[in-house]
Amino acid sequence: MLRIVTVLATLMASALLVPANAAPPEGIKLGEPLKGELGGIVKGVRFKTGVSVYGYYTGIPVKLKAGDSISLNVTVIGKDRMVALVLIDPTGKLLHDSGAALAVKTAQLTFEEVNVTGTYLIVVLSDLAGPFTLIAASTEQELDKVALKSKIENLEKELAAAKAALETLEKSNKKP
Repeated sequence: MLRIVTVLATLMASALLVPANAAPPEGIKLGEPLKGELGGIVKGVRFKTGVSVYGYYTGIPVKLKAGDSISLNVTVIGKDRMVALVLIDPTGKLLHDSGAALAVKTAQLTFEEVNVTGTYLIVVLSDLAGPFTLIAASTEQELDKVALKSKIENLEKELAAAKAALETLEKSNKKP
């Protein structure tokens, strides 16, 4: 099977493409979720089979020191929406991608011991434009901790909205 992620990442790295709607220059901080919106379309990536792929992406800088490890998790919203992660070093070289193809709704990537201090680029790719949440951490355990905190926060918001909706329904049923 073709490695869609690698082809798109190589294209972006070689052209040094970072869309205008990318994350702020400071990028992502380890241990803090970053919510964003995918845009920046890549058109006409053509494979040997004759298939063309269209994808949406954004580049998010992250500062790392030589010897640091990084674990990444990205989640997108949308039924059957596909997503992938790529890590590019400060020279533009593709270090790692999240797999042989795009994953459904969530992708993870871990890279142990980067070789140089500098600003790396995390590339989030998807088959559809739209919102994403990216979490970066120095270990997989820290990544899990941040992901669980984020999930609890989202569930609490959802619960509050459900309670408010139920209260509204109950009030409307009491009226004659």
